[in-house]
Amino acid sequence: MKTVSVVVPAFNEEGTIRQIAKTLQKSKKIGICQEAIVVNDGSTDQTGLILDRFKDIKQIRLPRNKGKGNAIAQGIKASKSDIIVLLDADFTNLKTKYIKLLLSPIISGEYQASVGVPDNNTLGIAILPKEFSGQRAYYRKDLMPILGEIGKAGYGIEVLLNSKHSHLKTNYMKLKGLKYTAKISKKQHKLLPIYNFTRMCTEIVIQSVKNLFA
Repeated sequence: MKTVSVVVPAFNEEGTIRQIAKTLQKSKKIGICQEAIVVNDGSTDQTGLILDRFKDIKQIRLPRNKGKGNAIAQGIKASKSDIIVLLDADFTNLKTKYIKLLLSPIISGEYQASVGVPDNNTLGIAILPKEFSGQRAYYRKDLMPILGEIGKAGYGIEVLLNSKHSHLKTNYMKLKGLKYTAKISKKQHKLLPIYNFTRMCTEIVIQSVKNLFA
């Protein structure tokens, strides 16, 4: 039987992390996954304190924010399962069924990877191309050889994975009803959401350019 670890990078996600943790907790309880890891990427809000209440979820606390790619790399490195599910931490209604949907194509043996695309964000705008979705599942053995590159990719991690794993048979699916919080609408300092959105776009472009010359 193949084992499953869910890895979630989180930076200042106090508004959604409790619900995310509850879903991860339930996923472990009903056997969807054997391990749940949340990488607290130097959060300065209540994210860490909320996660402390969930003792069956492994929280990796990073002393300072080094970006999404590094957080995911740390989670993958700490994981012990055959299959890794990668999820973002900004969903308002994550349910166990979405994790099962991501896993199904791989566990069946029909595909080597899967990518799930949420319906839209909390602004009601479907602006996420499927190639940029962070909701993914891979065999750990396919991620470990590029762990160093993942750690340096920042928000460009999805672009990196698309490039490095273009040879894998990948299933793309809609995660109907799943909604994420738009970065520009998060309740943080009024300039921070704009900074985060700009940072995300910049790191995606940088990784795309790197791929062109790789």
